[in-house]
Amino acid sequence: RSLDEAIGRVDLIDAREAVEHWKAQGLDLTPILAVPDPADGPLRCVTTQDHGLAKALDVELIEICTPALESGEPVRVALPIRNVNRTVGTMLGAEVTRRYGAVGLPPDTIDITLTGSAG
Repeated sequence: RSLDEAIGRVDLIDAREAVEHWKAQGLDLTPILAVPDPADGPLRCVTTQDHGLAKALDVELIEICTPALESGEPVRVALPIRNVNRTVGTMLGAEVTRRYGAVGLPPDTIDITLTGSAG
């Protein structure tokens, strides 16, 4: 069997396990567990999406922080930030985690000062 065969098969989901839990009281999953109508379109993502990540401030931050990421050399940077930078630091943090795991980098290896408003 394949994942494609399971997509859209809400009849295969058993949601009764935690029904007695206090957090589940009054929770109705019916709207999101409705059987989809295949005539309305595909049941899974079939087209690529451009989320504009290439323009994210984090792309610039990762480039600036390359010495810290590659050799642990301390990096200090001050940049302006705008309200379109809603997830600033997310991609950089993911890159640190990808390279160094849960241990991360030593304190103050990357020091970023942002001026403006975001989020």
